[in-house]
Amino acid sequence: MRQSSDARSKETAEFAINVSFRDCGPAFPDLTVTVDHLVQTETDIAMAYTIHGTHHGEFAGIAPTGRPITARGMQIARFEDSKIVERWGSSDELGILLKLGAKVSPG
Repeated sequence: MRQSSDARSKETAEFAINVSFRDCGPAFPDLTVTVDHLVQTETDIAMAYTIHGTHHGEFAGIAPTGRPITARGMQIARFEDSKIVERWGSSDELGILLKLGAKVSPG
């Protein structure tokens, strides 16, 4: 593996991010994603990222609050013929929900 900074890798990472966050558009129309770290192999790209946005639409059943959110996460995508064929990821969804005022109880 190598840390990547070439234009092709950044373009591919942006595509993977768009696929990962396309459903957040109505809830966070100003959502931005910053790639903090990017690593790639011949078939895989892994990235750590930070998202920022403002809650202007319903999200996870929570009405718009106007609150800003920031969360970190990571995504790994495997490509075949320039298409994502597998994707794994994790983000701080609990942190986002808490920032929006959700009442979360254990269990």
